[in-house]
Amino acid sequence: MSRLHDISKTRFKDIFIILLLLLLLLINAVTTRADEPIYSPLCTGSSYTSNSPFETNLKLLLSSLPSKTSVSGGFYNTSIGIPAVYGLALCRGDLTREECLNCVDNGSKRIIDACPNSLSATIFYEVCHVRYSEVNFFSEMVYAAKYPARGGINNNNNSIPNNWNNTKQTIVDPKIYSGVLDKLISKIVSEASDSSDKMFATKEANLDGTSSTLYGLGQCTRDLSKEKCHQCLTQAKGDLAVKEGTEGGFVVDNCCNLRYELYLFYRVQPPPGKKRRATTIAVSVLALIIFVALGSWAYCRYGKSKRDHGASQIIMLHNNFGGPNPIELPPLRNAQNDEEILPDDNQELPLMDFITIKVATDNFADSNKLGQGGFGAVYK
Repeated sequence: MSRLHDISKTRFKDIFIILLLLLLLLINAVTTRADEPIYSPLCTGSSYTSNSPFETNLKLLLSSLPSKTSVSGGFYNTSIGIPAVYGLALCRGDLTREECLNCVDNGSKRIIDACPNSLSATIFYEVCHVRYSEVNFFSEMVYAAKYPARGGINNNNNSIPNNWNNTKQTIVDPKIYSGVLDKLISKIVSEASDSSDKMFATKEANLDGTSSTLYGLGQCTRDLSKEKCHQCLTQAKGDLAVKEGTEGGFVVDNCCNLRYELYLFYRVQPPPGKKRRATTIAVSVLALIIFVALGSWAYCRYGKSKRDHGASQIIMLHNNFGGPNPIELPPLRNAQNDEEILPDDNQELPLMDFITIKVATDNFADSNKLGQGGFGAVYK
């Protein structure tokens, strides 16, 4: 009986762990690589004095960026104190609030260590960047693109985690590839700069005659005007060398970024008409997981209760009730599964089910009653 109960408990634990893992996968559908910068931090300008008012204001600004950016749709810019410190953070437009907060928090902490006492600095990650300066740079576009290195060691002797600007030639006709890529990037530049909310756009295009798909993404900081955003992305497009038919490219700038790959590297947003349906499906799946978990718990608990009830119907009797002759007892059977319960050679009291005793005492008739003790009536 105990063994069956232990097996049920083990199975329930296994089911619970599986359901918990499914729930975590549902909540965290996409993970981002936000641990390491994709380019050497840009440390520019003069140096500030340690423990100065500027340093105090800088730390206050950087500490506010993660939460402010994550709740502001992925972009936030502000200035703090006198002397003023100007700063902003930009998250890629497909990130969740939590992903955005984690990336900006990482950047806000790393930028001080990467650029000690620098009056101006920018740090780039795959899905966000953080920037600050002693000069008001808001709404200004001074294009100075950077090209994340392709693995190995960068110019500051720091390791680069990802191989971004792939110069490997594609397996398809370079002319076809470049033509499709040029149209794809042009659409992204146009859509991102015309966007009134996030200044963010993604596009994809099939390569004729192949099973391959090109994916592209472009984004601007939202302090720029539409014209300046278009100008920044247009210059980035020229720097991607789209005429050479390379497999992937990534250009980052203080004000914009542009990227394309032969694999899907961003979260696909559902069309407006399907957003409600996607939400309904997600909620339904979550509700189903919770229902199954609760059902498994209730089943195990109810099953245990029934087993305990069945076990309580088995009564121990002394082997000979104090008399000289042992009583011949019928085989005992489990109340739940009708399996025979084998006696234990070491036990002093045999096991007998309640029904057998009821029959043997003629339904506990007074004529079979021997007397009354402290624990109740005694029957023969």
